[in-house]
Amino acid sequence: MDNTYVFPDHPARYSSDRIAQIPKIVGTIAREAAPLVLYPLNNVTAGPSEALITSRTLGIVCAAYNTSVYRDEANIATYRHEWAGNFSNIAPIPWLGAYHYSDLYMFFGTYPTAPGVISDFEVETADKMQDLLYAFVEDPDSLPDKGWPEYQATDGNGGRLARFGADGKVLQLVDGNEVEGACHLPGYSYDTTP
Repeated sequence: MDNTYVFPDHPARYSSDRIAQIPKIVGTIAREAAPLVLYPLNNVTAGPSEALITSRTLGIVCAAYNTSVYRDEANIATYRHEWAGNFSNIAPIPWLGAYHYSDLYMFFGTYPTAPGVISDFEVETADKMQDLLYAFVEDPDSLPDKGWPEYQATDGNGGRLARFGADGKVLQLVDGNEVEGACHLPGYSYDTTP
């Protein structure tokens, strides 16, 4: 921590307005840690420990939640999303699911470079993600008009997040508590496969 690029007390920086006052997209991935934990060498198809995947993914989800709460308290526009798509060409082993990095194939349109079948649903999801990312870059304030509301942690249900690629839906809005309730609410658990 050098107090130039890495700071020891982010809440203090937010409360003293020492954070860039610019809109931001904060995203998480449903199975973030799936490729980042050890898996059994003798049975790759079995996949790694689900408890480890969940625990490590939840660490990232909770960090995103904390940052988003601080941004909301500081009245800095934040747009939250969860990547939850599981497409066989970018996740060829079923237990991978929506894993670290797989959202970038979609946001940047490189999913066709991965081998395998590309469904219409995958194309539609990638198109929507790219359209929204472009809209944000062009005018961050345009997202609410395009169906992606600003995240507001205090709305009673933990804000609204855009979830991409789950349940056969390109985009759906879900309550923040559904995704990150395990970070701050007793009795909530984290779902790596929404």
